[in-house]
Amino acid sequence: MSSGIIPGRIVYIEMLDPQGRNPKRRPAVVRTLSPGGLVEAIAITSKLESSDPAVTVEIPWQHGGHPRTKLSAPGGAVCNWVVRVPAASISADCLGGFISAALLYRINVITENILALIPLAAQEE
Repeated sequence: MSSGIIPGRIVYIEMLDPQGRNPKRRPAVVRTLSPGGLVEAIAITSKLESSDPAVTVEIPWQHGGHPRTKLSAPGGAVCNWVVRVPAASISADCLGGFISAALLYRINVITENILALIPLAAQEE
């Protein structure tokens, strides 16, 4: 496990798409890291036109890689696409850039509002 896994860090992890298909390595924003080593992250999509703007926070990008986020294409954190993985599964080569504290705050507020509406048992699936 890399010690660089902190809230606001962009990591690249193997995950399914929102329909539960198409496993591949995708970017995500680390939201929390539990004492037990479980990372909760919010997936970043490049398909902004397909995501609900009410639950999507656009992430800065720039051709060649944004100086802070390192993203080189448009993308947004989809706050109802929550992924949980063991921190040990995220190696140093899976670490990307960082988002600002303001963006992380927006992601956390939206995600907390969504999770408050979902029964706890469904969140653990």
